[in-house]
Amino acid sequence: MVTKKSILFTAFLLLLNFWADAQEAARPKPSLALEARISTYLQGGYDLAVFYHPPNTRFSVGMLVAGHAINGFAKELIFTSSQYEDLDMRLSWIVSLQTRYHWARHKEGFFGEVGVGAEEFRVAFGSETFSHVNGFLAPAVGYTWHPWQRDGLYLMPKVASVLTVFRADEQPIGETSYRLRPFFLSPSLTVGWKF
Repeated sequence: MVTKKSILFTAFLLLLNFWADAQEAARPKPSLALEARISTYLQGGYDLAVFYHPPNTRFSVGMLVAGHAINGFAKELIFTSSQYEDLDMRLSWIVSLQTRYHWARHKEGFFGEVGVGAEEFRVAFGSETFSHVNGFLAPAVGYTWHPWQRDGLYLMPKVASVLTVFRADEQPIGETSYRLRPFFLSPSLTVGWKF
């Protein structure tokens, strides 16, 4: 026999189920983002980063691979030498793991970042070529700007302060010498897409 109490109890369970489903749908979901530094492509290189944005945290984690030529003022920024113009310099490859802390919960706006990784620089003078692998620690600050909504396209200016470790000693090459600096700034402009 169906009673008013059983009908009310069944209705209560149905409402509770619908409410739980609505709460589940409202929970933030994890997302992925692909990024490429425009500045790297302007230097004749390649660059790709993948970032994972877990839900319910202000952190995101990612991995970057890149490589590019080092031209103009960038040579002086990264190396010491007496004859920059005679040296052909290239970042052969870089692999970096990065963690970001976003000041805003929606992960748009300012963030702090720490990257660790390894890289190989190649320096050539005429027929002489030297390659050296070193490690680095790169704290950075940046800003993520989504022009339309918080998913999809975004632009991200960033400045990293690169601290090199296991760097090679001063290397004579041709009529000069060079050495990787122990510290240098690395500004960049990134375009990304968040899924």
